[in-house]
Amino acid sequence: MTTYLVQDMAVDDLVRLTLRESDDTEWSSLHQRFGSPEALALWLSQATVEEIAKIKGVDENTARRIRAAIELGKRVSRLSRPRRRFIHKPSDVADLLMEEMCHLDREHFKVIFLTAKNEVLGIETVSIGGLSSAQAHPRETFKAAIRCSAAAIMAVHNHPSGDSTPSADDVLLTKRLKQAGDLLGIELLDHIIIGDNEYTSLKELGLLA
Repeated sequence: MTTYLVQDMAVDDLVRLTLRESDDTEWSSLHQRFGSPEALALWLSQATVEEIAKIKGVDENTARRIRAAIELGKRVSRLSRPRRRFIHKPSDVADLLMEEMCHLDREHFKVIFLTAKNEVLGIETVSIGGLSSAQAHPRETFKAAIRCSAAAIMAVHNHPSGDSTPSADDVLLTKRLKQAGDLLGIELLDHIIIGDNEYTSLKELGLLA
């Protein structure tokens, strides 16, 4: 038995399926009225239940199902296309995470996963530490990056003290992440430390080399 996938159907066939065309449906007159299946599909996406129910062979219940299917399609489309975010400079990271991280009472180490064009693929909390440190291991950091096929990453963590000045441990961790990324082919673009409404970029300090 041949299986026909809905996504492989032409617009003409999709409209026929949506209308559940019967012998009573004046398909030829609809073609003549709208000129093309695409024009009819566009009209259906904007028409009211009452307007759709005026098509011969389409009762009110069918018209309601059509409107419901169209509305569901619109909402799913919006869900599957979230607003795209790009990271090009440290302030972009601050705009993205400052509000969330600047008042945390524990250190949270996050990683932003990026495409080759610096589009955000996702953000993951790799570790949560104590009042003064969050132990982040390169293994866990890059395991997550590999899982989402990231081309590059940005490391981000907060200082609960409010002072974003990097510690010796922060500098050491940055160097380890840089070395691991170079081996794996996943570039560490920067390590951002977030304080109390302030941030520090280790790249801008020349500590990423």
